[in-house]
Parts: sequence; structure tokens; C-alpha cells
Amino acid sequence: MKTVKMSFDFTDQPDAARKGRTQKAIVVDALKAYFADQLESTLLLRAAELTFAEWDNQEDQVYDTL
Repeated sequence: MKTVKMSFDFTDQPDAARKGRTQKAIVVDALKAYFADQLESTLLLRAAELTFAEWDNQEDQVYDTL
């Protein structure tokens, strides 16, 4: 079984301890933001694919070869 090791740099959170935020809370918030951004990117890509699907035809293939 492969073990994954991660490390975190909390230097951008200098006042976290003063506010009572744990490292776990900071990581959870960061992961939520990351996956929300990934979901948004995926949804935008799918929307773009649907938008340009009409261009995926025989006539357009002439332009694809240029």
C-alpha cells in the first residue's frame, strides 16, 4: 500500500492561533475552496463543450485540418 505524505505551510495564516483556529480547520477550509474551484472549472468546461458541440460536424472538419 502506497503512503501519501503531505505537508502544509501555515505562514499565510499568522493570526490563526490568536483567533482559535486549528490547523485542521484551516486545512478543511482550504480543501473546500480547492474542490469548489475544481467543480466550477469542470462545470465551465462542460458548458463550453456543449456550446461548441454544434461546430463538431463534417463542414467544420475542413477548418480543423488548417
